[in-house]
Amino acid sequence: MLSVLFTADGDTEGRATTTPGGVRLVFHVFAAVVEFIREPSVQGTDEGLDVACGARLGRPPAMTEEQVRHAREGPGR
Repeated sequence: MLSVLFTADGDTEGRATTTPGGVRLVFHVFAAVVEFIREPSVQGTDEGLDVACGARLGRPPAMTEEQVRHAREGPGR
């Protein structure tokens, strides 16, 4: 982790990342970068879901409809 933030000319600005203000600044910078990187991923997921429109998504059913009906009726019914 950076211990000091630097200005464009290389001088230290005196904002240590160990102070509450410096930690908050680093956190916000990282959050902005992550948000920027996440946008294409979300867009790709949305496009994939649009292509799969009407297709069954997720895990395939473990039981058939008849097995589900039999299980819901319970024993002795």
